[in-house]
Amino acid sequence: MEKFTTRFSTIRSNIDTALKNTGIVAGNRKTNPNSVPDVLTTGFNASLVTIHKETGKDGTRKRFTSTDLAFDIFLIVDAASDIPDPDLALYTLKESFRDQYQTLIKKDFPEIEYYNSYVDSSHPVRIAKLTTQTEKT
Repeated sequence: MEKFTTRFSTIRSNIDTALKNTGIVAGNRKTNPNSVPDVLTTGFNASLVTIHKETGKDGTRKRFTSTDLAFDIFLIVDAASDIPDPDLALYTLKESFRDQYQTLIKKDFPEIEYYNSYVDSSHPVRIAKLTTQTEKT
């Protein structure tokens, strides 16, 4: 069990380091989907990292001896009416994060989805959802 949680923590720590190097402040890098970013000033950037799936590998009669983990990373930018081009802000943030992620983890994202949403039920945002390739634990 400890082997799995250590590997999980290492992968998520590398993702957090890439987000930090991208310029997203600590209070806006979240792992709890029910938590609102700390800084919601004009032009803010934020992120949310959640586990996407776990696939068992190398099974024995009692248990899998390893697993593959995949994470969803949501990059969030301010899309209020006074922001001239939220798509450009999101694309720039995504490319900056992608460069940091590839430097640390040496992998790319197979697919990226973009959509609109709201933070705190009232503040409009643009979101990029990046799902990682599976990481062996």
